Amino acid sequence: MSTDRENPRHDAPPPGDREAGEADGASPVPPPAPPPSSSSSPASGAGRVWLLVGAAGLLAGLASWLGGEATHGAYSPVFVEPDGWEEMSPYEKPSVMASQLKQAMPAGESRNAAVAFGMLGAALGAGLGLAGGLSRGAPRSGAVAAAVGLALGGAAGAGMSLAVG
Repeated sequence: MSTDRENPRHDAPPPGDREAGEADGASPVPPPAPPPSSSSSPASGAGRVWLLVGAAGLLAGLASWLGGEATHGAYSPVFVEPDGWEEMSPYEKPSVMASQLKQAMPAGESRNAAVAFGMLGAALGAGLGLAGGLSRGAPRSGAVAAAVGLALGGAAGAGMSLAVG
């Protein structure tokens, strides 16, 4: 067992580990410099993915908001005058009308919600599918993924709100 006093150069590499051209006492050859970073590095690729995903989410939200505003009230309840409507007093008519609207309102509201959430799911599915394809550098794959995302996202959004409502 050796001590630090016996081997004063305990931090020096063994003679076989020295690089070529290095002499005893000479400074080691510096390692080659790393290549400059390019746009294909993992960090910039992740940044591009997040940028595409964020843009897809914002555009999906904007598209579904505009679509929801355009179709709001598309399925409104329809009032049908019952038999004897003309003979009813002005005090009875609001009561009958309110009971009919109360029965028809949930179906109309769930259909309006299905349209709005279907548009949100379709826009988000299409946007994220396209973002995924473009982040891989494959526009054709992005178009296919956007089409699949459009169909599945729209079906999921509309289907779930119809199932719950």
